[in-house]
Amino acid sequence: MRRPIISAPPLPLRALSPFALAAALLLGCEPAPEPEFASPVGYDGLLEEMRTGTRAEVEDYDTGEMVERDLVGFDQALDERFGSPADPAVFTTLPVRFSSSEAAVIDVLDDEEAETTVFTLAPIQGAETVPAVAKGDVLHWNDEFGSPHEAVVAAVEGDAITVPLVPFEARPVSLPLGFNEETGEPLPGTVVIGDADLLEEGRELYAVHCLHCHGSTGAGDGPTAKYLHPLPRDYRSGMYKYTSTGTGIASRADLTRILRDGIPGTYMPSFHPALDAEKTASVVEYVRWLSMQGQYAKGVTDEAAFTYGDEAVRERLESEEGLTREDLVQELIEYWPDDVTGKLSFVGTFLAENWALAESEPPVTPNEPRPVLTGDELAASIERGKGLYLQKSTQCASCHGSRGLGNGPQTVSVQLDAATGDPYAEPGIHDVWGEVVQPRNLTRGIYRGGRRPIDLYRRIYSGIPASNMPGFGDNLSDEQIWDLVNFLMALPLHPSLLDGAELDVSHDDDAVAAARPALPPAAPELKADQS
Repeated sequence: MRRPIISAPPLPLRALSPFALAAALLLGCEPAPEPEFASPVGYDGLLEEMRTGTRAEVEDYDTGEMVERDLVGFDQALDERFGSPADPAVFTTLPVRFSSSEAAVIDVLDDEEAETTVFTLAPIQGAETVPAVAKGDVLHWNDEFGSPHEAVVAAVEGDAITVPLVPFEARPVSLPLGFNEETGEPLPGTVVIGDADLLEEGRELYAVHCLHCHGSTGAGDGPTAKYLHPLPRDYRSGMYKYTSTGTGIASRADLTRILRDGIPGTYMPSFHPALDAEKTASVVEYVRWLSMQGQYAKGVTDEAAFTYGDEAVRERLESEEGLTREDLVQELIEYWPDDVTGKLSFVGTFLAENWALAESEPPVTPNEPRPVLTGDELAASIERGKGLYLQKSTQCASCHGSRGLGNGPQTVSVQLDAATGDPYAEPGIHDVWGEVVQPRNLTRGIYRGGRRPIDLYRRIYSGIPASNMPGFGDNLSDEQIWDLVNFLMALPLHPSLLDGAELDVSHDDDAVAAARPALPPAAPELKADQS
């Protein structure tokens, strides 16, 4: 078992499900073990000093003298940025709604003599006023390098909030402002006043409604997960199958729809009306935050592994004459801002931009609306869609089968793992979580991403990246996609549409042929929808 990066206090009793709470009280059992974020693969292989931090002699920025200082490692950095599943930290770099009390910072004035900093606050976008701030409140923010800060309010005068000066030796800078890369002008930063109350509300609701399947950290490993097929979603990769954004990153609207409608054909139920709009929004924020934590921890691990991972260290020690492990530690200390702070900043910025993009970009929408067709026109569109389905260039039938039963030859072929280049041990199509994917049985008309025409359009246009279903938005026109949609909507009512259809198993692409070394006979008809 990998050592957890972050430990967490046990969930309070009010966060347990009613069943778990009753069992604990009746049986005299302790509450469930405290939830912990697990280390991503490769984390334990990083240079120990990079993970744990170290005490070293470094040059003081102001005096130029050498001083002893504790350098923050990834363990502490991850703890500061995310806390634990039961006690989430405020990390304002991320596009997450942490609190109902947030404000924009439009000016910062440091008074080094008084050892104070004054923030001038303004309403955040969409708000009319600045939330009330009182002496003793705790402010949370991130500086331009993505480092988290917090300080207790020392004085309040109108919109001017005074806090103790954050010294340089503690963090690179204390400014919660961003800067326009083109003009250099400061941009408003965000400060959170008090705790992450919205996120904590989402965590409590998640513990009641979601934890038993998706697990305390969103790893898809809850106590009931092993009994379910397909397995509950593992949020840590940040990938979701059914999005409207055209990418694997889900927008808030996508996650809200799933909570409201459920996912037909799976054990994911609808939570409407059990969760109203406000509660649903809280759960959505908590799920997004769990995804970002997993992506962030893996991102910093991957970045650091290039130089200070097990394999990289071994190769350097073998290839560079006279180099010792102590030399590597000294190198790490000398270039700490680049090797630690820089990596943390890069991953945080990249992550924030991608999740923000999922909110700012409009959902995939056809340029041409679905034509209203009846009679012979509709029949002709369905026939064109059938032709596209069976066409060699689309290869739809190679996965979904010549009769649309989800039993195409790729479901029994040995595929190559894109990450390793090695064949999977189990035949079939695999998703990004390494699980075998059973393509949809199209004759049933049950679609997990939604059965509306626009839902089918989006699946065809964008594909399902997490499941290796390709998108055809760059290759098919809107008219052709609508023909396919009309065909798919007609097939459950008229399965005979594919009677006598034959699958073209030829390949034009050598790379595709190499990745799929054998095309055995089509599998027998499926008796149940297993995808």
